[in-house]
Amino acid sequence: DGTRRLVVARFAIGEVAETSATWNGAWTAEPPEWLGEYHCAQPNVRRVRYWLPEWKNILFRAPGSNLERMIAAGFDGIALGGLDVFTSFEAVRPSARREMIQIMRELAAAARVLKPGFIVIAQNAETLLSDPDYRMIIDGIAIEGLLYSANASGERNAAWEISQSMA
Repeated sequence: DGTRRLVVARFAIGEVAETSATWNGAWTAEPPEWLGEYHCAQPNVRRVRYWLPEWKNILFRAPGSNLERMIAAGFDGIALGGLDVFTSFEAVRPSARREMIQIMRELAAAARVLKPGFIVIAQNAETLLSDPDYRMIIDGIAIEGLLYSANASGERNAAWEISQSMA
């Protein structure tokens, strides 16, 4: 009907795809400190050590960052992906959960300075919703694979999985 629509872009915090515009081919030969192992469920996607300053620079701190480019392109907000990667670091880094919330806080603040009213939507990682600080950062949540394919199987998720996500 011609009315204005909000447009959000997917914005990965805890991972980087080797096929994304963010990827630098030099990282294959000389991986930066923040670049982690391959994500077992997604070929060509690597986990990142999201708490490191160099990764934050790429995402939102440095001039020409991913965030600046998305805002310049006219996006109204971001859907944050790769949030649940914190669970893969918790065994060796007990602060991983808190640091995921912290990077989201920093990113959202930077975005809203550059573009007031900028929308931040969390994708998955619904376990973070138990943290009141986290809930103050986000404007919404999207849950991928709520009913089907939580384990990339193409089959309906177990009733307990659906119930847990809905709670």
